[in-house]
Amino acid sequence: MGERHQASLPYFRRAVSQAPDSWSAHANYSNALHNGAQESRRHLGKDEPAARSSVERIGMMRECLRESDLADSLTAGPADRAAIAYQRAQSLQTWGFPIEALLEYRRAQAMDSSREDIAKAAHATGNRLAAGGRAEH
Repeated sequence: MGERHQASLPYFRRAVSQAPDSWSAHANYSNALHNGAQESRRHLGKDEPAARSSVERIGMMRECLRESDLADSLTAGPADRAAIAYQRAQSLQTWGFPIEALLEYRRAQAMDSSREDIAKAAHATGNRLAAGGRAEH
């Protein structure tokens, strides 16, 4: 299945407008924004961002983080809040904010210590930062 994150945005936006108190609607919209900002397309034989400009991609990431904040404010369960913090950490890391990402991974880990994927991401991010931002071999 091809990437259609940008094409899905109006549908997720509508879901949020129809269920403004649903943390999962906001979390799903946030995830679609994150993925849409990274979506690429083939144009004139080269891969390029599907978004029209870097300004548009930055706007999508800002909206992604706002939606993540809304989702976080609407949920009460620690496992769900951990999932939202993990998603936020991934967005922050993708966009070049590793320290903030590590803080979110650790926050997620504190809320749900049973999630091995969160623990691994926190550990790997901490190691990369300790190595000066370089991946360990």
